[in-house]
Amino acid sequence: MILDCFQEKYGNVELLFNLEDEVGFFLKNEREDIAQLNNPLDYKETRTMLAERNYVPEEYEVVFLLKKDIKESDITPVRYRFTDDYKNIGFLIPILALESTEHEYAQDRHFLLYSYIATVELLKNFPQYSYVKDIIFNGNKFIISDLVSQDLVIGIFWKKDIESLTISSLSVCLFEEGYVGLSSRLPSELVFSKKNIESLPEEGAIKANKLSLKLLNSDVVDHVLIEKILFLYFPYEKNPPFKFFLLYQIVELLMSYILQNEYDLILSQLQNTQQNNIKSRDILDKIKEFTAEKKRITLLFNNYSSVSTELSDLRKTSIAYIEKMIDADISSEKKCEEYFYLIRNFIVHNMISLNEANNNELEEVNEHLTKVIPSILNTFKKRNIQEQIT
Repeated sequence: MILDCFQEKYGNVELLFNLEDEVGFFLKNEREDIAQLNNPLDYKETRTMLAERNYVPEEYEVVFLLKKDIKESDITPVRYRFTDDYKNIGFLIPILALESTEHEYAQDRHFLLYSYIATVELLKNFPQYSYVKDIIFNGNKFIISDLVSQDLVIGIFWKKDIESLTISSLSVCLFEEGYVGLSSRLPSELVFSKKNIESLPEEGAIKANKLSLKLLNSDVVDHVLIEKILFLYFPYEKNPPFKFFLLYQIVELLMSYILQNEYDLILSQLQNTQQNNIKSRDILDKIKEFTAEKKRITLLFNNYSSVSTELSDLRKTSIAYIEKMIDADISSEKKCEEYFYLIRNFIVHNMISLNEANNNELEEVNEHLTKVIPSILNTFKKRNIQEQIT
């Protein structure tokens, strides 16, 4: 198997699974020089299984991720809810877990199957960013973490029966768990982090935190833009006002959906009240109301998503920031979205003059916003005429 990803750097590189009497992963360059991937996991049974079931790469989604300070034991099984029940469809595998047998999944048949496929797909699509170190073809063994960051994670998901599964549709769910996309940015520049939280295992099961995969619904159409913000821009940003501004772009995007949806609802209502001038006038008055950003934030937090019970921490930290930076006498009786919108206006109008001395409170706002934004995206749903607020 010729690996196209290495073509520009090394010329033709061939992936071999056997070399003389040895089984493993071998890279051979045009001069017949060899580099062997050091992988201590026992894949004998896995190779037989894959040969019998006719492995089809297109049935799997493989994505390269980063998670700050991840450990080899932070292997995360991934499941997805089908019509009848949840089913296991893959793993999030720290690259360090492929280089060790000291974790509890080392003998797990399901993990070995997915980790083997992940290794093959990694070699077939090896990252070629400038910070990736060179492979030395000298007959010796190498490990992936010698070439790329030890924070590298391979996400591998069986997607045959999930038509809408793409990296963009997964981005919010993965971000929520602390994973971001591998990119040309130096992994050492990654700021965003979230530790794995272990859950209690089922009786007889391996102790691990399972991830229930959630895909962005069809009402959120700009999956790629959201992926860029959450995977490529926000995780590397250090400046709290800029971090707030980046997250607010997602709020802006959703508010544009709300505006369009409310317009569509109003037009539908007008068609139904063509013979009633008074009702038509009342309906048209709503257009001006829904163009106000403050109104649409209220709709977003309370009607277009299901996060009203998750806003207490964001509200509390928003009040603390406002009291310090904007209005020491602000009422504590307002709703969360009112404080949130006040912070938005303050930052937008004072971005250049804001200094780092007062950023601790804003960083706390951002921290809770990173929890609320995924929940908003995961529950966002357009309204119909019956649900429209009068």
